[in-house]
Amino acid sequence: MSANGHITISNVSKIYELGNSQVVALDNISLNISKGEFIIIVGPSGSGKSTLVNIIGGVDTPDNGDVNVADMNLTQMNAGELTKYRRNHVGFLFQFYSLIPTLTAMENVLIAAELVKIKGAELKSRGAEVLKAVGLADRGDSYPSQLSGGERQRVALARALAKYPDLIMVDEPTGQLDFESGRKMIELIKEVASTYGSTVIMVTHDITLLDLADRVIQMQSGRILEE
Repeated sequence: MSANGHITISNVSKIYELGNSQVVALDNISLNISKGEFIIIVGPSGSGKSTLVNIIGGVDTPDNGDVNVADMNLTQMNAGELTKYRRNHVGFLFQFYSLIPTLTAMENVLIAAELVKIKGAELKSRGAEVLKAVGLADRGDSYPSQLSGGERQRVALARALAKYPDLIMVDEPTGQLDFESGRKMIELIKEVASTYGSTVIMVTHDITLLDLADRVIQMQSGRILEE
């Protein structure tokens, strides 16, 4: 990704076929996001927020419009190019940790680094670095079953950070955590993303977290109501 890391979404629409009817997930959305911003997207179920995040993350494609991440036009990429974009530039963090139970915390983290061809001593160094960044320097040998919910979510964050992503896509990360742990988790995401220069785009229903964002985007019926 180029140094400016700017994201531009221009006149993006997405319609899903549901039986004999159509569901308009995104209705002519336009949005600019600067490198290093911490963005929170809110809105009721069906407002289009997850669809927007999936399109920016290269998981889904729009029916119309353009999505540019730095100097890359995602709407001109084929499936293989989008896979490479996700692998090399995007870290994902979801409500469910999706850790492999038979691997240690360190091994779960190293999988992501290996995907971007990091090997040998650098691989182990990278794993130790990101686990330390999320406060788990001493838990690398622990299995997911030996970790609390908050610790598992921090391992998932370390895994997302392991490839030094330009962009971190976060979907309902506090859903499995209590209020205090959830807020600490978002503060940690914001802190480590700033350290690594990553842009964060987060979807949440939790309005108590909105004060942590650089900018809040409210969506309804596939449109941006206000910022």
